Amino acid sequence: MSQPRSDADRMCRRELYDAASGGGGPRLLPWTSPEGKPCYLSTDGRGYLSALADSIETVQLSMGQELLEYARDATVPGAKTLSATESAGWPAG
Repeated sequence: MSQPRSDADRMCRRELYDAASGGGGPRLLPWTSPEGKPCYLSTDGRGYLSALADSIETVQLSMGQELLEYARDATVPGAKTLSATESAGWPAG
């Protein structure tokens, strides 16, 4: 039997649904308050904070993509395993 969903899980699912459907609810921003709580913005998507959030999300997505590429390379069968000394200069460029 599955466990009941938490409030955070329900909110996340609602945000994903709204984003996918173009819903007009508040936008979850890619940063938190000083207390660690989520920040939301009610906007038409054309203001300064929307543009700032867009650029931060673009950076986050590109960093995630880069991390996935490193992970794929590291988990390929036969990939070389580095010692702590060898990996001190990682990533080699």
